[in-house]
Amino acid sequence: MRDFVSQILRRSMWLPALFCWASAAWTLAAPPSQQLLPNNTLAWVSSPKSPEALTRWETTQIGKLSKDPAMKPFLDDLQKTLQSRWFANHQQLDFDWKLLRSALAGEASASMLRAIDGGVQPVLMFDIGKNQDKALAFLEKIDQSLAKVNSRRTVQAFQGVNVVVHLIPPPANQPVVRGKPAPKAETLTYFLKDDLLCIASTVETIGMELGRWANPNEDSLAHDAAFTAAMQRLQQQGEAVADAQWFVRPLPLAIALQEEAKNRGEQAPQDIDYIKVMQKQGFEEIQGAGGRHLFSQGKFDVQVQVAVVAPGPRTKAARLLSFVNTPMPPPDVWTTHDMSSYTSFAWDVKTAFEGLGDLVDEVMEEPGFFKDLIQSTAEEPDGPKIDLRKDIVHKLGTPNQNGAEQFARAIVISDHTIPITTESQRALIAVQASDPDALAKNIAKAVDGDPAFKKKEVNGVTIYEYQEQPRKPRRGTKKAPPKVAPKAAPKGPPAGVGVVHGHLMVSNHIGLLEKVLSKDPTRPLSADPAYRVVIKELDALANGPISFQGFSRQAEELQPTYELLKSGKLKDDHSLEGRLLRRFLGSDAAGQAKLNGNLLPPFQLVRRYLAPTGFYSKTEAGGWFIEGFSLKLEE
Repeated sequence: MRDFVSQILRRSMWLPALFCWASAAWTLAAPPSQQLLPNNTLAWVSSPKSPEALTRWETTQIGKLSKDPAMKPFLDDLQKTLQSRWFANHQQLDFDWKLLRSALAGEASASMLRAIDGGVQPVLMFDIGKNQDKALAFLEKIDQSLAKVNSRRTVQAFQGVNVVVHLIPPPANQPVVRGKPAPKAETLTYFLKDDLLCIASTVETIGMELGRWANPNEDSLAHDAAFTAAMQRLQQQGEAVADAQWFVRPLPLAIALQEEAKNRGEQAPQDIDYIKVMQKQGFEEIQGAGGRHLFSQGKFDVQVQVAVVAPGPRTKAARLLSFVNTPMPPPDVWTTHDMSSYTSFAWDVKTAFEGLGDLVDEVMEEPGFFKDLIQSTAEEPDGPKIDLRKDIVHKLGTPNQNGAEQFARAIVISDHTIPITTESQRALIAVQASDPDALAKNIAKAVDGDPAFKKKEVNGVTIYEYQEQPRKPRRGTKKAPPKVAPKAAPKGPPAGVGVVHGHLMVSNHIGLLEKVLSKDPTRPLSADPAYRVVIKELDALANGPISFQGFSRQAEELQPTYELLKSGKLKDDHSLEGRLLRRFLGSDAAGQAKLNGNLLPPFQLVRRYLAPTGFYSKTEAGGWFIEGFSLKLEE
């Protein structure tokens, strides 16, 4: 759950850097990009007033970090990597970003559209104002670099506009890699009309954009229902002009990126297609998400607002996202000051449990599997005689004034161990129990006799160490034979579970659960100065009951992934950050990200630029509203 809400905030704070690098001066002449893009655009990022945004961006902590000389080698390599993700066959394509920035005079935007082959195709749009000479010089350098790889350049007329089309052949000496598709010809197209420079990968895309310019109609992104709903919800927070704004359709984008990976031969074999599972299990109700970023405006370094458009009602497995607005209490004393992150949320666990049943049935490809599992666990003679619904889930909850269990307060905390390894990152989820004693007895009964669980006593409290055993083949279903062969038990630290401090706690690392039990409560998180500042600001912004509240020390959260990237071990990083980086940057045959992490400076240099962050989320009739920020650091 924390991945769904808190990560979208902190990760999105970094996105505008990729678009602020191409900004200079401001005029408004060309139509806004959302009026030229189709209404099924997968993702869109725009800086409406890029020069002003750039000026403010450079005063933020991340903006200052990007200007640090120690970061230049890595950022140069990152730029080449991102460019090669667009044109995989021709990394020598000469995009002179400095020249482009000098030409810009208005909006800078980047979008992803669905390609004909099912993958994605990028579209870049730049308002150049009166700087056509600089824009032409920029385009001339592109032409020259493509001529070196024997590109065939033609000019075609659309809507009275000359469109340049480059047909780029595959490299003559590039070997064919077994298991990957053979290299094929690619296209790059662009046009310069009035104040607008547009670059895309297909002639068809260019033609549609020029058609909308000549004949504005309602098939544009600007008129899309989900896009409009997100933007209108954001405007309710005030009329401030965003330094950066964006919109994404999560599931359609994930489907397209998956297809793109297959087209590139980068899609790893997988037993379960979870994107297809989400399609079938109600997550299409999340129609889109839009956000805006404010740089150094007011008291925050970066402020982010996100509107998730999901009118509901929640069905099937999407019921896992059943969150409740309520006043958020302070952290419990067992959450100490040295946590990397802390997130508290109110969860309708009973409804979520029924959604989990739908998800399990879908994954197992057998309707009724979850029901049979609950029944067999409760009734089989050699089983634990535990009813998962009644004996476990229904023992979770937060009593209201009348004693009824309306929801369960849940907490997610994280930290990491030093030195950094692939096993350093630790997380724990704790769900409040309405009857802790009964729940503890039921947990003991459920794990009794299971060789995967080992009983431990820590400070007089019983917990259980869990080490996954060698897998047996997944049994076949009525529709299909088994898909998973037996596998050895995975290596790594054991997990932990137990009823601790009135909560059912589950951790991916037994050490964190032991830490919660052994820590001296005299230094609780609630007394930490940084936490207190963040929560005070969150309370002022939220101004009422909320469903999520989170606090993060960016430096502590990012360090493990940073160190693994720097040491060339990102392929073994199973955190959300690691998975996103591999997907975003691409990976080689060994699963390693196509980026030279050795170019990164020591993390201690980066740490001083990273400030504490916070966020909150409200459940609304139309979906969720999320707002967060990073604090300004003292000079």
